[in-house]
Amino acid sequence: MLPTRFEIQTQLASSERSIVFRCLDLASGAEVMVKRDLVPLMVGDIWLGDIQTALWSSDAARSERSQEALALATLQGRMAPVLVDHGMWQGHEYVVAAWLEAEPIEVWLARQVAPDALVVAASKLARGLADIHQLGVVHRDIKPSNVLMCGDEPRLVDWEVASVGRTHVSGRVGTRGYRDGATDHRADLFAFGALLYALATGKSPAHTPGFGRVVAPVFGPEVPGGVADAVRWLTHACPEARPSSANEVIALLSG
Repeated sequence: MLPTRFEIQTQLASSERSIVFRCLDLASGAEVMVKRDLVPLMVGDIWLGDIQTALWSSDAARSERSQEALALATLQGRMAPVLVDHGMWQGHEYVVAAWLEAEPIEVWLARQVAPDALVVAASKLARGLADIHQLGVVHRDIKPSNVLMCGDEPRLVDWEVASVGRTHVSGRVGTRGYRDGATDHRADLFAFGALLYALATGKSPAHTPGFGRVVAPVFGPEVPGGVADAVRWLTHACPEARPSSANEVIALLSG
């Protein structure tokens, strides 16, 4: 199932495309996360990736696992796990990243007593997005389940649909409620606004009528003004009225 270097400790998640394990790296003694494709790219001597490439609409398109490895290698731990290994095993592509001692951002927020905890986390996320965008990397699937907190520092996981420079995976970008049609860095900005809305209100933007299209979100007095203003700006019904970079949002949250 996996190279013998990686000893499976537990299965973490699975989908129609991939399966994720927590493993022990026997070469280093460190815990790692291994994500392996369920659909093989090779059957015998037949490389199915050539068939997939022929079906993709762009010459720049890559497999999800290759793209995830490229993103992690480019970021080198900035807002992301550190890449450990990437390769093919028995026809299935896999990527290995350093294990993160982390917790979901919703769990982290629920433990905080400081009234500005969400503002602090939002500011750190905005700075992180500015950094990765500067490197030419766009996550393209920001949502609560893809944001973890390592202590008080946010990290993004699941980089399989990220774009790095001109390379990308074909088709799927983002999750319903957290996407608006953009595929460049603006996709992350809108999703960041939707993420903050979900964290501030406990409501899914996917189930909020007109979110990002018709009306500005309404917040209760318990939501910090900077967060509310950031959400309204990032998800403005008119895309041209939204911020053009994460740096603009940093300035708003710091005001």
